[in-house]
Amino acid sequence: MGSGRSSDIDASLFDASIFKHSASWGADERQWVAARFQVVANQLANADPQWAAWGRRELASGVGEALVDAVGWDSGAPSATLKAGYDRIRQPGVKVRLGQVFTPAPLARLLARISLSNQWRWPEPTILDPACGAGSLLVAAAEWRFSCGLDASAAIADLEGWDRDPVAAWLCRAALVEWALSKGGAVPAPLRIFGGVDALNPGPLDHPVGAWICNPPYLEAKRMGRAEPGLRDRLRRVFPELKGAWDLYLAFCLRALAQVGEGGSIGLLLPNKVL
Repeated sequence: MGSGRSSDIDASLFDASIFKHSASWGADERQWVAARFQVVANQLANADPQWAAWGRRELASGVGEALVDAVGWDSGAPSATLKAGYDRIRQPGVKVRLGQVFTPAPLARLLARISLSNQWRWPEPTILDPACGAGSLLVAAAEWRFSCGLDASAAIADLEGWDRDPVAAWLCRAALVEWALSKGGAVPAPLRIFGGVDALNPGPLDHPVGAWICNPPYLEAKRMGRAEPGLRDRLRRVFPELKGAWDLYLAFCLRALAQVGEGGSIGLLLPNKVL
C-alpha cells in the first residue's frame, strides 16, 4: 500500500494500461503526459490523507482515467504540439516574446475576488477567460466560487476558457481537473475550454456572458506588426474605434464591453499606462 507521500508517486506508474487512448502515442506524448500525471498524482496524494489508503496502482488508475476523460484525448494531440508546450514551460522567455505572460496565482486570486463579488446578480452565469493561458484566472475563479459555498463541481460548471494556443488551453483544462479532484469534486462534462480560438474573432463561440476575467496578451503597438503581420489592419476593421498607436489589450477591452451583458462584470489586468 502506498503511503500517499510524493516520494511514493513516480513516473513508473505511467503505462498504456492506465490511459486508454495512449496506444497510438509517440514518445513525446508519453513524456508529456507522464510528467503532467506525476504532478497531478503528487498534488492529490499530498492534498487528501485518504489517498494514503489506496494502493499505488489504484491511485494511478483513478487519477489517470479522470484526467484523460476530462481533457478529452479522443480528439488527439500531435506530438509536435505537446513537445512545443513542454519546451515552452522550460523556457519562460519564449512566452514573453509571444506576449504570453501567465498570471501569478496571488494576482489571479485578487482579480477573481474583485470581479466575481456580485456574481449572483448577473443575467448570464458564464464566467469567461478569453485568453485563458494555463488557467490561473479560471482556477482562481473556481476557488472563489468554492469559498462562497458552491461544491467543486458547481464551482467550475459555469467557467469557460479560450486561447489561440492549443497547448495553453490543454494546460488550462488539466489545471481545472486537478483543482476539482483536489477538492473532491467531479469534473463537469463537457468542460468548456477551447484551444485555437481567437477571442477577437471568436466566430460561433461568441455569446453573451456574465463576466470577463482576463489577462490580455500584451503586445505594444510597435511590436504588433512584427509579432503578427496584418494584425493591426484586421483589428481596425473589427474595432473601428481603435485610433492611433493602440496596444493589443485595448481590442480586448472593446470585445469585453460588447460581450458582457448588462449588470455583468469585467475584470482585466492592464498596464498602468491605461490610466
